[in-house]
Amino acid sequence: MIASTAALRQAAGLVDLAAEGKLTQHTSGLIEVARANPVRAAELIVALAETIVALQPGNRPSVTVPDPEPRGPAPDIDPLMAYLRRAHTAFANGCDQPWAIQGEREYQRLKKRAQRARARAQLRAAS
Repeated sequence: MIASTAALRQAAGLVDLAAEGKLTQHTSGLIEVARANPVRAAELIVALAETIVALQPGNRPSVTVPDPEPRGPAPDIDPLMAYLRRAHTAFANGCDQPWAIQGEREYQRLKKRAQRARARAQLRAAS
């Protein structure tokens, strides 16, 4: 299981709280997370386990996150749009590699262009 970005952030916060000795004040919140969203709780456990292993001297995390480098395009989707969608998803999930940043910029540029074209078409239809 790959932990979500939110779970990774929460795990980092919990590690900081534990380092400050304030973790016991937040146990009721953790229990509520487990009740309300069991998937998030499982992601949080995975993220905490990876963090603990990473903090051990000489150890590396046993679970590695795969590189989100884009794969081949789907046959029914334009290859450029498939690439831009993957870049947008990777960027939204916190990937800061150059291909994701450039793809996100292009994705947003094309999205805004399409939005302006739809607005112009609506104005022409209303006239």
